[in-house]
Amino acid sequence: MKYKRTERVIINSIYGIIYKITSIILPFVIRTIIIKQIGEAYAGLNSLFTSVLSILSLAELGFSNAVVYSMYRPIEMGDIQKISALLNYFKKIYKVIGTTILAVGICVLPFIDNLVSGAYPEDINLRLLYLMYLANIVMGYYLFAYRTSLFLADQRNDVITKIMLYTTLLQYLLQFIILILFKNYYFYILVFVLMVIPQNFAYYCVSKKLYPQYICSGDMTLNERRKITSQVKALIGHKIGATAIISIDSIIISSFLGLVELSRYGNYYYIINSVVAIGVIVSQSMLGSIGNKIITSSQVEVIKLFDNLSSAWMWFVSWCSIAIFCLINPFVSLWLGEKFCYPQIYVAVMVLYYYSWQFRTMGLIFKDADGLWQNDWYKPYMGVFVKIVLSISFVLMFHNILSVLIPTIIVLLFIYFPIETAILYKVLFQCNKRKYLSNSLFIFFQTIVAAFVTYYCVALIPMSGVFGFSLKIIVVLIVPNVILFVINRKNPIFFEVRNKIFEMIENAYAKIMKRNE
Repeated sequence: MKYKRTERVIINSIYGIIYKITSIILPFVIRTIIIKQIGEAYAGLNSLFTSVLSILSLAELGFSNAVVYSMYRPIEMGDIQKISALLNYFKKIYKVIGTTILAVGICVLPFIDNLVSGAYPEDINLRLLYLMYLANIVMGYYLFAYRTSLFLADQRNDVITKIMLYTTLLQYLLQFIILILFKNYYFYILVFVLMVIPQNFAYYCVSKKLYPQYICSGDMTLNERRKITSQVKALIGHKIGATAIISIDSIIISSFLGLVELSRYGNYYYIINSVVAIGVIVSQSMLGSIGNKIITSSQVEVIKLFDNLSSAWMWFVSWCSIAIFCLINPFVSLWLGEKFCYPQIYVAVMVLYYYSWQFRTMGLIFKDADGLWQNDWYKPYMGVFVKIVLSISFVLMFHNILSVLIPTIIVLLFIYFPIETAILYKVLFQCNKRKYLSNSLFIFFQTIVAAFVTYYCVALIPMSGVFGFSLKIIVVLIVPNVILFVINRKNPIFFEVRNKIFEMIENAYAKIMKRNE
C-alpha cells in the first residue's frame, strides 16, 4: 500500500514512539536493578563502554547516509539495477568497516584501564568486558545491517522499528531474569552481545520479502563511486562531530572523576537522552519525505515547509526543556533518593545542554536531506578540538560535571549553529537567514520565561511521593504550553502548523483503520 509523504511520517513516528517508549522504560527498570542490586559502578561501566564503542563506530564514516541519499532518486524512478548495485557496494563497504572497527578496537585494548579513574568492581575484567562490547558492534557490520538502507530510502522506518521492538523486548526480558536470578554482569552483557544476530537476520528476511527485486548484484560506475566517496569525505567530520561531541563526555568523566560520578551523571543523561530519543524518532521519520520534497518541489515550497517544521520543532524542544528543568530532580529523588540529585544550577546547565543540542535539529534534517555535507566539512573538526581542550582544562581546574557540559554548550551554540544556518540559507534556501535567527532567539527567551514561571508553580505543590510528582507533571503539561500559546497566538505559522498536524493525524488514522479492515 502506498502512502503520501505526510502519512508516512506519521506512521513512522507512531511505530518509532512505541519502540522508544519500550526502550526507555525497560532499560530504566534494568538500570534501577543494576544500581540497587549490584552497585553504581556497574552502571558507570555500562555508560563508559557504550560511549567508547560509539566513538569506535565512527569508522562507518557516514557511508550509510551517503548510500541512502543516493537511493532516493532511483527508488522514486524504479531503477532496480542501480539500487541492486548500490546495495552490493554497501554490503562490501560494511565488511570493510567491520574489519576496521575490529582492528582499531584491538589496538585500543591495552589502554582500557586508563579510562577509569579510581577503583572499579573487583570481579570485573575491563578488557574482557570491552571485547564483549566490541563483538556486538562488529557482528552487526558482518551480518545484514546493510539491508536497512532499503527501508530508510523507501521511508519504511516502521519496519526497522518493529524488528528492533521485538528483539529489544526479548533482550531486556532475558537480562531482567539474569540480573534477578544470578546478579552476573557478564551474563547480562552477553545477552546484549548476541541479540545482534537475530535482529540482523530479521532485517535480511523482511527485506527479501518486501523487496525481492533488489539483490546484491552489479557494480557502480566510477563516477557514482567517486560521488559517494566525495560525500563520505564530507560526512567523516560530521560523523565525528555528532558522535564525539556527546560521547566523549562519559570518557572524560570516567577518566577524571571516576565511575561513581559517571553513574550519577549517567542517571541524568539517561533521562535527557530518553527525551532526545523521542524527538529523534519524529525528526528522522521526516528525513526521507523531506529529501523527496526537496527533489520534487519548488524552492518557495521547501522554505515554507522548513519555516513550519522548525517553528513546531522549537516549540517541542522548548516544552521538553521546561519539563526537564522542573521535573528531573523530583523524578531522580523519587527514583533513587535525594542523595543522587544534583543542585538545581547543575540541572539548569543540563537543560541548556539539551536545548543547544536539540533546537538545531530541523536545520540539520534539511541539510542531510539535501546532502549538504561538503559545504561545512570543517565545522566538526573545529568543534571537537575546542570541546576536548576546554573540557580537559575545565575539569582539571574545577573538577565537576559542569566542566564537561559547558564546553559542549559553547561549541553547539557558537560554532555549530552559526555555520549550519549560514550553509542552509546560502546553498539550499538562497535567501536571508535573519528572520530565522531572530525567531530562534525569540523562542529561546520565551522558553526562559515559561521555564521560571512553571518552576515557581511546581514549587508551590507541597506534596511529595508519586501523587505529588503526578500533580507536578500536570502543571508542566499545562502552564508552559499556555504561556507559549499566549505569546504566539497571533503568529500565522502557528495556526498553519496546528491545522497541518491535525490533518496529518486524521489522514494517517484513516489509512491505518482502512488497512486493518
